[in-house]
Amino acid sequence: MKIPVMIPNHEYDIILERGALAHLADYVKIQGKVLLITDTGVPQAHIELVSAQLADCDCYIVEQGEGSKSFTVLQKILSYMLAHDFQRSDCVIALGGGVVGDLAGLPQVFTCAGSVLSIFRRRLWHRSTAASAERPQSI
Repeated sequence: MKIPVMIPNHEYDIILERGALAHLADYVKIQGKVLLITDTGVPQAHIELVSAQLADCDCYIVEQGEGSKSFTVLQKILSYMLAHDFQRSDCVIALGGGVVGDLAGLPQVFTCAGSVLSIFRRRLWHRSTAASAERPQSI
């Protein structure tokens, strides 16, 4: 099922599909390095399923829960990204719930990473902020 989302100055689709997690390449093209941000509540099998589909993927795992939504954790993620030379053309993927999505979105803003792919349990969507990017795709 495809659900179009239209907000001022931005449109994207949410795709709800059983097994979509195993077919990321069918929905989005990810080039460059990827930082996969997830939490301890996400099954290791899901982390491995996503990271195995990405050529150059680093995984950053935070503790599950609202306690991880803090400046200290954000600072650690930003430091990690800077230490590993993440660039505007690289991607941040959020695999988990709302806290993980927030933690992935903020570093993307601060480091000018090109796009964020958010995966919240059974729904996936991709939003791109790069000026030259194609229309965002969703999974």
